[in-house]
Amino acid sequence: MSNSLSDAYNRAMAKKGAEAKKLKAANAAFGGQSNRLEALYGSHSQTARQIRGNEKDGLGEMKEPRGSMSELRRANEIRQTEWDRDDRITLLYRGVELAGEVGEALNVVKKIERERLGIRGSRTTMQALAEELADVVICADLVAMHVGIDLDRAVAEKFNATSEKNGLTTKMRVPAGGGL
Repeated sequence: MSNSLSDAYNRAMAKKGAEAKKLKAANAAFGGQSNRLEALYGSHSQTARQIRGNEKDGLGEMKEPRGSMSELRRANEIRQTEWDRDDRITLLYRGVELAGEVGEALNVVKKIERERLGIRGSRTTMQALAEELADVVICADLVAMHVGIDLDRAVAEKFNATSEKNGLTTKMRVPAGGGL
């Protein structure tokens, strides 16, 4: 690994404790590939594509399905070391960021509803809504990551509790492991 990538990785390891162990395990999946990754993506540019592996480049696959919350978490962990190198972002910042993204998504919903009702004003697309909802999910994971919540587990447990409360049979598989 180049010095900057190695330094960023080491800062992430020191900063994230238990979460850092997961990051280290994800990076271990690249065994011996670091020079190749640097040639493909640059010395400090790590992407979700690198994390999940790329079949075309022979880097392997992750155990989770593509697009899983676990994959998003690993991508957020690595990108966070690039984005906030000095570890200055707080929980308040993350909460306000999430609220802003929810507001942007609702603005798109308003425009879609405006069009449906035939009211004058700006229009938008479902693609714009998809992008804003993706931002909401990403930011929700950043908030959870900041306080050590496993969203895979939290979402499955909450979904199942709501199903039970309402007498519904549809349940999600709760990931192994304990705690948040």
